[in-house]
Amino acid sequence: MATAFMRAGKGVIGQATLSPADLAAMMNAADQGLQERGKVKPGDKTVVDAVHPAAVAFDEAVRAGEPLPVAARAMLDAARAGRDAAIPLRAQVGRSNWVGERTEGQADPGTVLFVAALEAVLEADPSEPGSTLL
Repeated sequence: MATAFMRAGKGVIGQATLSPADLAAMMNAADQGLQERGKVKPGDKTVVDAVHPAAVAFDEAVRAGEPLPVAARAMLDAARAGRDAAIPLRAQVGRSNWVGERTEGQADPGTVLFVAALEAVLEADPSEPGSTLL
């Protein structure tokens, strides 16, 4: 997973600030990197089930000219929906696939972590103690 997120940073090396379009490109690169490196796709019951819809939603919102908090909310909502949509699935790849049918009805740990990380980041605003980005 680290390799995929390192790919996301390659396009912005040396930049002091990031635009919403840069952030969308980074999310798309991370999504693509995860899918290629892990040989997974949405529906395989992996972190990609949350990352992919989040990247798509964020990119679409940014391209539509939505303000960053609106695009971020769309990203978080899509990640949550992706996490929830994967719950009834059976793990196909990764560490959970050997558990087979016991993964059905359970949230994928990667999707849970990704959503929790997004929630933590989007609720943090270092310039205002106690305030949120969303």
